[in-house]
Amino acid sequence: MDNEKKKLLKPLIAEFIGTFAFLYVVTAAAVLQTGLLGISIAHLVIFTVIVYSFQTISGAHFNPAVSLIFWIRKQINTKSFVEYVAIQLTASVFASFTLSITLGKGTNLAPTLPANGMVQESFFLEILLTFILLCVILFVSQSHNRQISRGLLGIAIGSTIAFDVFFGAPISGASMNPARTFGPAVMNLNFEYFYIYVIASLIGGLLALSVFYLVKEKNQPKNNKA
Repeated sequence: MDNEKKKLLKPLIAEFIGTFAFLYVVTAAAVLQTGLLGISIAHLVIFTVIVYSFQTISGAHFNPAVSLIFWIRKQINTKSFVEYVAIQLTASVFASFTLSITLGKGTNLAPTLPANGMVQESFFLEILLTFILLCVILFVSQSHNRQISRGLLGIAIGSTIAFDVFFGAPISGASMNPARTFGPAVMNLNFEYFYIYVIASLIGGLLALSVFYLVKEKNQPKNNKA
């Protein structure tokens, strides 16, 4: 394999490993009933670790909604966007499959589902949670000071996800990520509410991008022409 092909594969490998690690850890924490605080801490730790590990290789997306936003911003091209989403979903299924082997057949793999039939509430909550997450990702990652943004990105995203999970998991499962929902849905053969987590995450991401552009434009320095 020549150097050019290796260069193209590196981001995809990073996205696969990061998404796999994220899905495996957080679903294991849920399946093993570590409690809401334990699940939130699991999200905080694993996402902080994988962001710092892979942000300079792939951009550390690990989420189709994030990849969509950076595709819209033309920070990745269409080919990379399709490859990123495909590899994230594949890693999600592989993580759920591996977890089922680890914990034995019959494990429900902690699917993200509306609690007690709270479908409408879950939909709007997922929009809100994804909006908060994507706002943090955009404003931190797109900071003019690259050194500061790289230093803060992992802990900022990890903390935001942990916060969202702590308050949102009892209602919607706090997915904020179609890949988080996809693997368990495939393994459990249950896609009844999958559309909620796809549509809501996309709406939340697009709203966050709109706010980012609005705030960014207002804070752009004016060009003073002589």
